[in-house]
Amino acid sequence: MNQENFNSIKTRDKFHNEKDMNNYNIWRNTVKSLIFKSKQEFFNDALNSNVKNPKKLWADMHELTGLKSNSATNYIQDKDGNLIKNA
Repeated sequence: MNQENFNSIKTRDKFHNEKDMNNYNIWRNTVKSLIFKSKQEFFNDALNSNVKNPKKLWADMHELTGLKSNSATNYIQDKDGNLIKNA
């Protein structure tokens, strides 16, 4: 996220607090499109930076999409937060 995104979010929130729904809706849509573009740029940069290194490219792709986790969970917690380990 950059400063433009943060300023737009503040403006959107200001209109929401003032109950100016017409301007709020305009800024809501603007913020949504700015965030979408920022995410698109981030993913494109992350993937294009390793286009000549397939191993690193796939590792980054798995990390970005959350398909491959680095740690396996072999326990669960009960309602009190106590660990229950697999036997």
